[in-house]
Amino acid sequence: MRIDILNNCSEYEKIIEELLEDFSKPSNISEKKTFSLLYPIIGEHYEATKLLVYGRATNGWEWCGMGGWKLREIKTNNKRIIRDAKIMSSENWKRDEVKLQSAFWRLIINILNNIYRIPDNNSILKHFTWSNLMKIAPSKEGNPTNSEWRAQLPKCKELFKLEIDTLKPKVVLLITGFEWAFDFISNLDIDPNKSGYSDADFIKGVYEYNSSTIIVVDRPEFKIKDSVLQTIIYLKSIKTKF
Repeated sequence: MRIDILNNCSEYEKIIEELLEDFSKPSNISEKKTFSLLYPIIGEHYEATKLLVYGRATNGWEWCGMGGWKLREIKTNNKRIIRDAKIMSSENWKRDEVKLQSAFWRLIINILNNIYRIPDNNSILKHFTWSNLMKIAPSKEGNPTNSEWRAQLPKCKELFKLEIDTLKPKVVLLITGFEWAFDFISNLDIDPNKSGYSDADFIKGVYEYNSSTIIVVDRPEFKIKDSVLQTIIYLKSIKTKF
């Protein structure tokens, strides 16, 4: 699979353009605020794991030098916004380019170490695909506000489904919490309240979608040891499926 498969997908870009247009319409989104757009980052060795990981939102892109854009630029320069997001997606990621001290990344690295037996080195980030439920977020830091969430939710749900349908992952891990995941799981014609798993308090739902197992877990910030242990134990229990 080409790592730029989504970057070169006309259907995906069309939805992204519609997303930007929808995001520019609400009057209660600040015109002074700067935002960033995320395209999924497909590791060059993704085929070896078929692991697709979702976070909530970028929580700031400015640390990696991409800056941000304002609402007025959607009308005048949306091609540049999309181009810059694609550039970020196509970059070969290195360990020093992401905030790996966070509980989010430590959980992913532990899974890659323990389930997929991938050594903990500078290439570890190339072995999975990373995306976010919310594609637009403040460029400095923080999650989208309620208004920013509502403005992009319909198109983000479409992108979520298209990403899974295109990438065909074996495991989709949503490190988002149940409330953030609910609308996205529902958009796959799955009832989020009918989960196939309920033994661990950290794992909030397990669902089957085509050939993918979707696992929703809490954010691990305050319980990294328990979250790693519970997730790894569960993934080991279904290892024969992938």
